[in-house]
Amino acid sequence: MKSFYDCLKPSRMRWRVRGTLFPLCLFIAGNGLAQTPGAPPENPLQKPLQVSIRALFEGRTLHDGDTLHAPKDIFILAFVTTAVAAHAGDSVTIDFFANTNKLGSGKSVWHNAIRPDPHSRKFQPMIMVDAGFYGVEFDWSNAPAGNYALTARASGLHGLSAVSAPINITVLVSPPPQTTGQSATGTHILTGKQRTPLKPEQVMLYRTPPHAAFEVIGIVTSLAPGRMRPDMDAAVSELKNQAAQMGANVVILVPNPRVGGRSFTGTNAGFAGNWIQLSGQAIYVDLSIK
Repeated sequence: MKSFYDCLKPSRMRWRVRGTLFPLCLFIAGNGLAQTPGAPPENPLQKPLQVSIRALFEGRTLHDGDTLHAPKDIFILAFVTTAVAAHAGDSVTIDFFANTNKLGSGKSVWHNAIRPDPHSRKFQPMIMVDAGFYGVEFDWSNAPAGNYALTARASGLHGLSAVSAPINITVLVSPPPQTTGQSATGTHILTGKQRTPLKPEQVMLYRTPPHAAFEVIGIVTSLAPGRMRPDMDAAVSELKNQAAQMGANVVILVPNPRVGGRSFTGTNAGFAGNWIQLSGQAIYVDLSIK
């Protein structure tokens, strides 16, 4: 293969431009060996067949030594490369493993390079893709607790086979949901006319007043110990319960619910530590009017 400096040496091949002779130099990409159309470039350092994997959990890449809690879905991608001749339609079987347990299989198919043809009047692809094998996906649903070495094995091309480097992960048993063990309490103050009581599930929560006309029924408040999601759900349920007792079907929430860490006295005695307090205006809206 000629170098840049080879072009500076005298050459029998010259190019005349406006009376001046310039040496003509041909640069050859790659190693200069003829390649089979559609085959990957030969690389003496590349193995005949190689496979690598990438594992993802909730959108993030898992690295060797990572830990997560069961049950979780793990998404595994396998990528195949080869240094031997391959043609469109050739395929490789990919087997996915967790330790020695086979999780599933898929096929990786060879595709030729995708290039737009500037001389064609037909619609052309908007992307350029080098020739190679398509990636293979596998979704390991509800991975149980345990220590796993995730691997993929590729086989089938000219009798070749290869195994990926492992990704070692640990799946732990999920801890039980954190709850306070205490139920929420609430109060309501009737400021309007008492209506026929409703079921709590008939009450809706609004962040802003509705555009339709409404009747103000009263004020509702709920209090739940703790700051976990179940505690917030308990506070919401109690708020609806208090509104339903007055016959209100909508609660306009007061922005920014109170969250604290001190003890209460009076009607809220017994609630110590973290707590969540919700409040709002209970109203009645004729939802049949649109």
